[in-house]
Amino acid sequence: MFPIYDYASFMRRQEELLKEAEIQRLVRKAEGKNSGAFRLSRRGASWLGIHMVRWGQKLEQFGTAGNRQCAASISACSSSL
Repeated sequence: MFPIYDYASFMRRQEELLKEAEIQRLVRKAEGKNSGAFRLSRRGASWLGIHMVRWGQKLEQFGTAGNRQCAASISACSSSL
């Protein structure tokens, strides 16, 4: 190739690299802003998960055989209390 073409291709490649670097910089900047929101979301999901497990455990205890008998005959349960 002639030197003038090498320089033109070099300059074109340099512009492409600068554009790509600018895009990557903007992406990193945008990800940095959203990281706090993600952390809050993760904390909220953790809280919800813990409470859902507790509620599920209470529902399992509610559905035991002793409680089902009370639900079937309310008079028997009230007399045993």
